[in-house]
Amino acid sequence: MIRSMLYILTFKIILTSFILAEESFPSSETQISIIQDEGTAISSINFYRMENFNKTIFFRIMDNGWNNRNEFRVTQLTGGGVWSPFENKRLLQIQLGGTVDAIKDSLKTNLTYMSRATYRPKKGYWFRIGFESFNGHTLNHAQKMEKELTNSFYGAWKLDMYKFGFIGLGGNRQDRSNSGSFIGGGAMIGGPFNTFAFMGKIRGATFEQDINTTAFGRWASWEADEIPSGIFIQREKKNYKFQIGGLFIGKKNLFIRPAVLGMTHGMFIGSIALRENAELRQKQLMSITDDHRYANISLMYVALDQKILIIPSQMNTVGFRTARAITQWIDFDSYSISSPTLGIYITEETAPVFNPMTFSFDDTHESYSSIHVGVTIANKIILGLLHSPERDEWTLAVSFVKF
Repeated sequence: MIRSMLYILTFKIILTSFILAEESFPSSETQISIIQDEGTAISSINFYRMENFNKTIFFRIMDNGWNNRNEFRVTQLTGGGVWSPFENKRLLQIQLGGTVDAIKDSLKTNLTYMSRATYRPKKGYWFRIGFESFNGHTLNHAQKMEKELTNSFYGAWKLDMYKFGFIGLGGNRQDRSNSGSFIGGGAMIGGPFNTFAFMGKIRGATFEQDINTTAFGRWASWEADEIPSGIFIQREKKNYKFQIGGLFIGKKNLFIRPAVLGMTHGMFIGSIALRENAELRQKQLMSITDDHRYANISLMYVALDQKILIIPSQMNTVGFRTARAITQWIDFDSYSISSPTLGIYITEETAPVFNPMTFSFDDTHESYSSIHVGVTIANKIILGLLHSPERDEWTLAVSFVKF
């Protein structure tokens, strides 16, 4: 009954976005998607709406999905919003969000909550406080469901003097195996031709909270100078390394300074927040991301390597590496068809597999390729398909966009 009501509400919003006048929905995207993964069809309805700096609303309803953290089949409802309560929309922004996972074949649920408030009294300076919580279930080494409660409370501030910027943070995190306070800081320096470098460190009461973040690159000019922009970020802690990089080429280059600062500082502050809320903090709920919208040609790289202890005295690796090349022909416009998109992804995944000969786990590697094709119809509807022939996996998404 509840699930049916949620779908009715979602379709009502979709229908309303088609009917109401343009000024009622200054910027919105409604997406219906289907994901075929490991023989399981996952359907989702995603919605994103923004009114400049005043209000942002986003949510997702996903059925038969795999919860990435806990490996449970779930019916998932994710949503949130950003509000500016004062006339000066930049002065104070409040963001709230959360996820409810109804675990299939059981009466148990996972609840994730995220909240943060950002105060900007002057241009180039802001202060933020945030609280995140996960109250749910995980699988232990015996593959049995265990209850877990994790909380993270933090404060952060940033001072931006254009060529130089400083950011600091502190807080407390508590979970089943790790508890303690942390403090950190970072600095960004700007160089010639819009180049930059950032370094940040976080030190906590336990070694697992010691995190190093480095970044460097170039942001695009507000005027189209046709010089490539790019970024590379690396985040490291004990038994964990994450890397993301991109090179954006072409006249349509949207990877400008605000995007760079948001990505770099968001990655740094997100180090001490809960990864269950990563999509909510970044407002990235669409099944096919819009990375290709940054430029005519986008070259991207993402890698994650994490050591896990499966059996005593042996560490194994779980991770992946993905290289992406995406091009978008923004000047193409024929018979209401525009912005055709083509992308090629090369991915390698690492996972431990039990070896019965040695009674231990060996790290195995699997490589596969994916193709991303898309097109915009009448400047309103975006069709996107991501397909991996070797694994028979695909994602199909249809989005209605209103600007």
